[in-house]
Amino acid sequence: MVALVITHMVQVFLFGAFKYPRELTWIVGVFLLLMTLGMAFTGQVLRFDQDAYWGLGIGASVMGRMPFVGPKLVHLMLGGPIIAGETLSRFFAIHVFIIPSMLMAFVGVHLLMVLKLGINEWPVPGRVVKRENLPQGISRTDTEGWRTLLPGRLSEGPYLLWTYHHRPGFVRGHCWANRS
Repeated sequence: MVALVITHMVQVFLFGAFKYPRELTWIVGVFLLLMTLGMAFTGQVLRFDQDAYWGLGIGASVMGRMPFVGPKLVHLMLGGPIIAGETLSRFFAIHVFIIPSMLMAFVGVHLLMVLKLGINEWPVPGRVVKRENLPQGISRTDTEGWRTLLPGRLSEGPYLLWTYHHRPGFVRGHCWANRS
């Protein structure tokens, strides 16, 4: 999972899809990467073997070096002064309840933003992306009847995502109607 998220972010970076008007989509994606790394760390601790114990010890020692709040954060993270059963139950709650719920919320926001702003076209050498060259309002309406995703239509999200990818004119990540 970590490798897939990093590969996706490298691809987005190389295509320049983090630029206007998709900056906030990129920031949400960075938070998704951090949450994926958090899932990997908390899942590694749940094995509660020697590797997990010493990995958590190193993580706690790194966190403890933060100025002013480090020791308090380590005590909060471990659930006490040492790595024990409280630590395991705390990491279980984080791994099973907190991070997955945040992941679902952020993936939903990420997909809504992709539906609203569209995806980036393939990069072309020599073509500079400028705000003046983009369609006004980054609208997704075209001759095929594409409907923009409005807050009242959240239940239609999967249908709209399917129609976006299965309509005539959709070739290699961009629509013929939005070419400049």
